[in-house]
Amino acid sequence: AEFIDLLVSPLPSSWVLGNIGTNSAEQLYVALSDGTNTAVVEHNDVNAATLTSWQEWNIEMTKFSGINLDNIQKVYIGLGDRNTPVQGGSGAIYVDDLRACPPRCVPAFAQMSADIAQPYDCLVNEADIMVLANDYLMRDTLIATSAPGSPISQYLFDGNFFDNVGSNHGTAIGNASIITDADRGQVVSLDGVGDYVDLGNPTDPCELDFGTGNWTVCAWVKTTMTGTGGDVDKGVIYGKGGDNAGGHRYGLYVNENQNPAGHVNLIIDDNAGDGIGSSYNKVQFTGDVLVSDGEWHHVIGLRDVNDLRLYIDGLPDGSTTIPADYDLVGVHQYNAYIGTITNNTDSTPYKDLQGSVDDVRIYGYALSYAEVVYLATDGAAGLHIPIISDADLYKGEPQGNQWINLRDYSVIADQYLDELLWP
Repeated sequence: AEFIDLLVSPLPSSWVLGNIGTNSAEQLYVALSDGTNTAVVEHNDVNAATLTSWQEWNIEMTKFSGINLDNIQKVYIGLGDRNTPVQGGSGAIYVDDLRACPPRCVPAFAQMSADIAQPYDCLVNEADIMVLANDYLMRDTLIATSAPGSPISQYLFDGNFFDNVGSNHGTAIGNASIITDADRGQVVSLDGVGDYVDLGNPTDPCELDFGTGNWTVCAWVKTTMTGTGGDVDKGVIYGKGGDNAGGHRYGLYVNENQNPAGHVNLIIDDNAGDGIGSSYNKVQFTGDVLVSDGEWHHVIGLRDVNDLRLYIDGLPDGSTTIPADYDLVGVHQYNAYIGTITNNTDSTPYKDLQGSVDDVRIYGYALSYAEVVYLATDGAAGLHIPIISDADLYKGEPQGNQWINLRDYSVIADQYLDELLWP
């Protein structure tokens, strides 16, 4: 045999009662003995004994050095240091399907670049050609950027809550604080319980209300908010006006639509029947990108005459249409906030965001796509959107001129009917 195939697992979490199955963090190993000498191979993941799902462990036989592989008499599976064992460990592991095998298809260790049809079979054949045929002439995109004009307000949180371009200075409420983030520098941190930044309600002019005009709201946000627990699981990145019955508002939310949870929602509402502008009531839609992963995401929501559009990390993430006379002048009923919005039923803030926010901008016009990408890339000259296909095999084409074409087919042709087994 060329290698050992072993399935190992601690007690699955669904079987745990009390502390049963809570394993000590010990090194997992396999040892082979020929009766005279013993060779040990340790698992490359020091936490293998504490994982709660089945882990396949393939071990190349040549790693067991110093023994006669033609005369194996014992196999040991152990935890800790075999040469210096100590007492005190606890827990349980499950082992299944211990096999000694000849070379076979193990894509994690041996896979040709042209073996692209799933499930991978370590053989380049017609199935791989079909993958290429299905994605033929798919291409990449290179988007040139353009710096946007001046916003109405911008909040960089560089040591304060000031409006860095205007006069709508923010006031920290609750435990809202400025912290240093490894990726973004100084940002505002919100704990989701009464923390937000009050941006006020400018009246002369009412420059954050917009009426029937165009606007854009931008922010960097990092959060892990998910769940279906009602309003406590919803967070407002930026909101102006009143939420709930009788409210006029526009805003960017996280997790407002909790199915699916953890996505961004762009919402406007002129409160149907209020006599202000048209009577179209709330319009909202949910983006496709999950943002509640604890990573920074750039979020933009905008109105462009009849269109509402959402962008996440520079890419379109949903849109809808509205009447051109949709009027948001009524959002003047309450202040603008970062991290919350006013509940119109009792005039208190709610739907507090838990996470961090940076570089919030409000524009009095609809950004172009080139301007959206400029902000999402922190001012880069362009954004490259690669081909999302395993059939993109040839890597010699420049960005912006990459295709799935005969060059990719030539890679498959060069490896056609080749088989690569492991070891």
